[in-house]
Amino acid sequence: MENYIKNEILKNPENRITYAHFIEMALYHPIYGYYMQNRAKIGKGEDFYTNSNMGSVFGDVLGNWFCRLFRDNDLHPAIYECGAGTGKMANDLLNRLKMVDLDLYNSLTYFIIEKSPYHQKIQSQLTAGHPQVKILATLPESGWEGILWSNEYFDAFPVHVIEKQNQQLFEIMVMLEGDQLKETRQLATDKEIYRYLRDYNIVLGEGQRIEIPLAMEKEARRIYGRCNRGLVLSIDYGYRNEEWGRPAAYRGSLRGYKRHIMLDDVLQQPGSIDITCHVQWDTLFSLGRTAGMDNHPLMNQQEFLLASGILELLEEQASVSNYNPFSPAHKYNRSIAACLNPAGISNYFQVALQTKGLSTGWPLFEQSIFNSF
Repeated sequence: MENYIKNEILKNPENRITYAHFIEMALYHPIYGYYMQNRAKIGKGEDFYTNSNMGSVFGDVLGNWFCRLFRDNDLHPAIYECGAGTGKMANDLLNRLKMVDLDLYNSLTYFIIEKSPYHQKIQSQLTAGHPQVKILATLPESGWEGILWSNEYFDAFPVHVIEKQNQQLFEIMVMLEGDQLKETRQLATDKEIYRYLRDYNIVLGEGQRIEIPLAMEKEARRIYGRCNRGLVLSIDYGYRNEEWGRPAAYRGSLRGYKRHIMLDDVLQQPGSIDITCHVQWDTLFSLGRTAGMDNHPLMNQQEFLLASGILELLEEQASVSNYNPFSPAHKYNRSIAACLNPAGISNYFQVALQTKGLSTGWPLFEQSIFNSF
C-alpha cells in the first residue's frame, strides 16, 4: 500500500496529494486498502472495539425498540444497516426480532449496505440463518422507507484537512520527504472547501486545524435525499460546531488505530491501520433538515440506551438468573452494566435521530427529550 501511495504522489505534477486522496487509497483501495483486506479488524486481538463487542445487548435493545417503531408508526418493514462490520449486530438484532415479533420478522427485509467484498462474505456467513438479509454495495437509487441505521459509519469517510495560519487558509497535503510520507501545506484553492465552510457556518481561529468531510456530506445527501418515510439512526463520535474550537479539538480529530493504540500520525503504515475522525454533527443535521427530515436532540449513548429500554433487558434476565456468577444471565447483565458504565465505551459515542413523515409513537422517549429543534 505504501509503495502504491508513493507512486501516486510521484505521478502528481506537484508531487503531493490531498489527505482525502491519501485516506481513500489507504482505506478503500480494492486490494491494499485497510477495509478491503481479507483480515479481521474488530475485536480484542484486532485494531478497535465497537458496540458489537458488548455481547448481544446492543442488538437486543435495537430489536426491541425497532419493533415498537414499526408497530406504532405503521412503517414499511425494511431495515437498512450501513457499514455492518462483521454482521454481528445484524444477526443479534434479527435474533431479537424473531423472538419478540415473529410476524414482523417474517415480513421484514434487512439490507446491509457494504462495499467491502471481505466484509460482505463474513456478513453473509454470520447472517445465513436469516433469509431476509440482502447485501448491497450501495443504497438503492429508487429510495427507501423504514429504518436506516449505522454504527461508526460516518467517521470512516476520507476528509480534506485545512489549517488557518497568519489569517490565511491552507490545505494540508501529503508529500514525500526522502522515502517518508510527510505533511506539507499549500494555500487552499479548492472551491468545494470554501463552499463547505460557508454552508455550515464554520469559522476557524488562528492556528486551528479541522477536517472537511466532503465524502461524508455526499453520502449523507444520498441517504436523506432518498428517504421517503422513516428514521435515520446514527451512532458515532463527533462534535457540534461550537465544540471544534475547544482545546481538545483545536488541532483536528484525524487519528489512526492499530491494536487498540491511538496513532496521531496517520501517514505511517497506510493500509495497516484504521483511519478515522470525529463526525461533524451540525453538517448532518443541516443536510437532514434540507431534505425534509426532523432532527431530534443529540444524545449520548447511555441516554439513548436507557431511553430505548435497556433496563427492561436487565429485568428480563433477572427472572432467569441464579447465584452462579458464570451463568449466561449474569454474563449478560455484566454486558448491560458495561454498556452503561460512564467510563466505558458508551462514554465516547453520541446518537443522532432524524425522522421523516413520523409524527406519532415514540413510546420509550420522554416528549421533552424528543422535541424537534
